[in-house]
Amino acid sequence: MGRSVRNAVTDLATLKPIDLDAVEKEIRVQRAIDERNTPEASKEEVDLSFANTIADRLGSAATIASKDAIGRLVYQRTQAAKACEGLDFEKEKNQIRSRQSEIRVEIRRDEDDLNYAFELFQRSKAFFDQYREERSLVRPAKRGEQFGTLMAFLAIIASIEAIFNAIFLAPVDPAGIVFGWITAVLISLVNVGLGFAVGNGSKLFNSIRIHAKILGATIALIGTPLLFAFHYLVMKYRAEMSLLGEEVEAGGEYIGLSELFERTWVAILEHPFAVGDMISFIVFIVGVFIACLAIRKGFTTGDPYPGYTAAQAQFEVNRAGFVDRRNGHLDELQSLRDDVIDQIDQFIRDADAGKTKALNWAQQSRALLQSYRTFTNSVDTTASQLIERYLEPIKGREKTAVRKRLKERIEPALAHAADIEALVDDVVEAAERGAEDAREARRDADELRTETIASIDKQIADFKEKFD
Repeated sequence: MGRSVRNAVTDLATLKPIDLDAVEKEIRVQRAIDERNTPEASKEEVDLSFANTIADRLGSAATIASKDAIGRLVYQRTQAAKACEGLDFEKEKNQIRSRQSEIRVEIRRDEDDLNYAFELFQRSKAFFDQYREERSLVRPAKRGEQFGTLMAFLAIIASIEAIFNAIFLAPVDPAGIVFGWITAVLISLVNVGLGFAVGNGSKLFNSIRIHAKILGATIALIGTPLLFAFHYLVMKYRAEMSLLGEEVEAGGEYIGLSELFERTWVAILEHPFAVGDMISFIVFIVGVFIACLAIRKGFTTGDPYPGYTAAQAQFEVNRAGFVDRRNGHLDELQSLRDDVIDQIDQFIRDADAGKTKALNWAQQSRALLQSYRTFTNSVDTTASQLIERYLEPIKGREKTAVRKRLKERIEPALAHAADIEALVDDVVEAAERGAEDAREARRDADELRTETIASIDKQIADFKEKFD
């Protein structure tokens, strides 16, 4: 909209009442009166010069004002008609229906995946509940510790035993201190590894399956004595190694590792309950203690009930997967619902704004009409007062001629009042028509909003009930 159009709409200066004092100064009324009253002026002549001056001044103002008012009213009529443009409720309703269809499609699209995830969750829950019921388990399954942590613990106890064994084995090894250290490390690795395996395998005894129970009992019954036998052998081996070392220092000959094994076996057969020496017994005690730590660690790693941790983990994974999928779907449905409601609310706001805008144009047109009427009254009043002052000293024939001339020049400029009133009626009619359309669209939108919210909320509620 150009600057001139904006001024035509907002600038009401042309419709301000006529300022009588300003007009008197402008056309020099008193001077005209004085000239008319001089002795030289002919009282018989009809002098219309002053009447023409007044008529030109007031007629010009009236013409400008009427054109200005008509221009603004035409603009206001156009704006009132356009105030509610775009409020196509049928189009809006179709868009809302389309969004509702999207929600239905969204529900159907993920329903198969949700059903599958829900079925997995239900099956794993049923299996887990049955598992616990059959074994009378009330506590949650125990999680296995991290692999790194487990390895660190086993490495620590194996290192402790290796160092201890090396201190007491390496110095008396006839093959040398290096071979003694290697032997100490091998003994500790075998002890810790076998102990952990025995403890972990013994958990099978807690199973409700007979073959698993038998296997667990077998591992415990064979593995535990085997560890004691291993450390008994180490004790005897260390004792014979100490004796052989003394003999070698006294001048005896060391044949090799086979000789040491042979002497150990003979000692076991001839003196099975002889300790040999106190240090060898201490090595036996330490080895058994480390083996017990390894057995306990193997038994307590993970859950002592075979499969309990796996059953609970599977149940929790399936439950978490289903819950995440369901919640994600609910969030998406809620987002779609909010989008639909926002769309309707925006339409309602647009309808209210359009109605207000249309009624404002009607109010402005009425105010413009009132301003125009006030202006025309001021033109009549000003003309009458000026003529009365000027005509007072002159004769009747000239008064009649002057008034006739003023009427001829001013009244045509004021003859647009009917047109202006008609234009105001047009503005009001267009505004009321647009406002009524906006009211009707808002009522329909309110109903659609209520209906849509109820429909979508029911879909969401049904979905929640189905997958609760």
